[in-house]
Amino acid sequence: MRFGCYLDAEPLRVRRQAESCARKLAQTRSDIYFISSCKRLDLIPKGLELKNPLRSTLPQYPAADRICRKASEKLRNLTLRNAYSRQKSLEGQLRTQQRTLDGVINDPVTATRIREFITHSYRESLSQKFVLKHKKLMELNQRYGLPEIHVPKNRPVRQKDLVNTAGNFETGTSIFNLSSKPLTTSQSKALERGLSFCPSKTLDRVQLCSDYEQFARRIRLKEFFGEQSEGNTWSRPINYKPSTWTPPKGRNMYVDAFVEKARQYLNSFLQDQRHTRVEKNIDEAESKAIYDLKYDTSIVVKPADKGGATVILNRESYTKIALEQLKADTAFYCTLRKDPVDIGVDERVTY
Repeated sequence: MRFGCYLDAEPLRVRRQAESCARKLAQTRSDIYFISSCKRLDLIPKGLELKNPLRSTLPQYPAADRICRKASEKLRNLTLRNAYSRQKSLEGQLRTQQRTLDGVINDPVTATRIREFITHSYRESLSQKFVLKHKKLMELNQRYGLPEIHVPKNRPVRQKDLVNTAGNFETGTSIFNLSSKPLTTSQSKALERGLSFCPSKTLDRVQLCSDYEQFARRIRLKEFFGEQSEGNTWSRPINYKPSTWTPPKGRNMYVDAFVEKARQYLNSFLQDQRHTRVEKNIDEAESKAIYDLKYDTSIVVKPADKGGATVILNRESYTKIALEQLKADTAFYCTLRKDPVDIGVDERVTY
């Protein structure tokens, strides 16, 4: 991520130290999550389990197994306490580096972007490490032969997981608004879900039946004009109006059977969905915010090249940058003398 200017040696060193400290803090908190989950489920991590040295010579000696188990539990609890102490120390170091970074950077815009970048890196690292710890926890659970546990695969970052640095890290986000339009709270929450988020939607029965009718019509048209369409070089004019005619039934028994079977399956599916309730995964305010962002022609919402962030730009600025890149690369792009959309069907233009 570029911050609009090059940093001097001292601010760059402090920024890198803050990023390293944030990654260490994410690792420590994921370790706390893993070890505390093992303690809650009465599991011993593989690296903290003490082996019974008498198992090979005296397999029928349960007292040694109990002693090793007790020692492993104490080692696990000690590791958890050390992780909490390390977390407290890293939080203090991060606050100190944050204050130092604010002191060596004079530009407030650059300082704000650096804080947002560090917070976003911390969140991404924390989410990835939680996924890895969850996999280890599931493997450990299977090794002990216990019932399956329900732990979220991608544990969301809670507010208390963020570092309290006098109002700097709480406002960290993965959204970079470079446009002139301010975002509302609902729009920010909707964008925080990511551009690949899919809101739940109720079944549109009318649209589904309409799609089925169009599908059946295309099949009958293909059967009706299948042999005649081979070798046909007819070109469709621009002012062509599509026809709604459908070939009659009874021409092909296999097509009729397939269309009828599809209709029966659709009716059965609609009957099963009558008593199915779709749980909404988004509230009305966020749904309206997504609609407003989608049809707002003054901005462009794009994913960042790296880091998984979401960037919001003015459409004019986005178009200007795109045109500058096209004009700069003359080896692959050139300006057309005419608009290809306005060219007739039979007209051929050589560029």
